[in-house]
Amino acid sequence: VAVGGTGLYLKALIDGLSPIPDIPEAVRLEARRLFHSLGNQAFHDQLTRRDPLTAGRLAPGNSQRLMRAWEVLEATGRPLADWQDEPPRNRLDADVLAIALLPPTSQLYPACDRRFLAMLGQGAMDEARAFMALGLDACLPVAKVLGLAALSDHLAGTASLELAVARAQQATRNYAKRQRTWFRHQLAARIVVDAQHSESFLPQIFAIIRQFMLTGGGCESRLPASRANLGGKDQTS
Repeated sequence: VAVGGTGLYLKALIDGLSPIPDIPEAVRLEARRLFHSLGNQAFHDQLTRRDPLTAGRLAPGNSQRLMRAWEVLEATGRPLADWQDEPPRNRLDADVLAIALLPPTSQLYPACDRRFLAMLGQGAMDEARAFMALGLDACLPVAKVLGLAALSDHLAGTASLELAVARAQQATRNYAKRQRTWFRHQLAARIVVDAQHSESFLPQIFAIIRQFMLTGGGCESRLPASRANLGGKDQTS
């Protein structure tokens, strides 16, 4: 049983990863140095000249993937898009029963707002202050933690606390929306629970899981269109 909300990890577990070789650290550092030297748009333009196919899939603001595309091209001599189009390696050799829990946005988004307020109450501001003291590269993945940029702006004196909280809550809601979109269109879940209080559906879910385990994945015939929606009409706004 795998439980989580990060689509990339779930997709890697189920579908495997592109067979890209390990990239030398020196190449990674040079890609980061060049990115900071040129800036987002100029770096994207440079990548477009060398690798138009991959660059066309990436927005200039997607710093992590731009640098990844550059370092793969430098280290392997092949565009990242070529590697991604190859059959993945280490695909999961098993039947998968995916269950997506997608509560209505009318309940999900207020929960996102409450979550960030709870983070503040548990020391998020102190963590942001400690992060700033480290002087780390703002392009590092850790710098993308939800709320960190907004709290850093507040600590730097460029945003009020109220504005920082509003920005962090909006970023959290945006992230939740992207997750919902990914799970609906990429996970191919056979069971979708689109109600907040999903405990009431546990008997139905476990019955389907038991059938799935007994038949080795042959429970799709029991689900309308290979998919069961539990909880009524979903809100997608």
